[in-house]
Amino acid sequence: GIAPRPNREQGFAKTRFINRRALTSRSRHGIPRTPIGLAQYNGRKLVARIVLVADDSPTIQKRALAILKNEGFEVETVSNGVAAIKRLAVLHPVVILADVSMPGRDGYEVCDFVKKSPELSHVPVLLVASDMEPYDDAKGAQVRADGIIKKPFEAHELISLVLKFAGQFEAETIRLPASPIVPPQPQE
Repeated sequence: GIAPRPNREQGFAKTRFINRRALTSRSRHGIPRTPIGLAQYNGRKLVARIVLVADDSPTIQKRALAILKNEGFEVETVSNGVAAIKRLAVLHPVVILADVSMPGRDGYEVCDFVKKSPELSHVPVLLVASDMEPYDDAKGAQVRADGIIKKPFEAHELISLVLKFAGQFEAETIRLPASPIVPPQPQE
């Protein structure tokens, strides 16, 4: 017979969805993919192409998830900066999208944490801004943000930026030694 599907209550981890369409040679937007699709070989093992999306808007989270998953990325979403920093202890994203205005720590603070961390400083951070949450050029330069994207974003714009920065990250990662990431202690 067919064994029942294990669930989280039984102690099994949630399995990740693999988008088979993402393994094709070209995307529907005409942007070439990596030869392997979901993963890149870094000399030791295949690593997932994870994008961390930190935004307090469920609409933006869902939109980014749908667009990037369709392009072969695994997407992790969090709704505030504190949760984003905690997730960085266990995730190894190729790109981070951080909203400039969210509860806890904003995108500038998340970017500052990433760029000051020796283990994470090579991870590209794109700050997400809107007309209601304007981007501060001086603050962005101070925290060394890699780029900005305005919301609501177009699919082709998000895909092209993420692919560009993911490619740069993967090129650098091949040369970097692996080291553990230690999350910061909560400040009270």
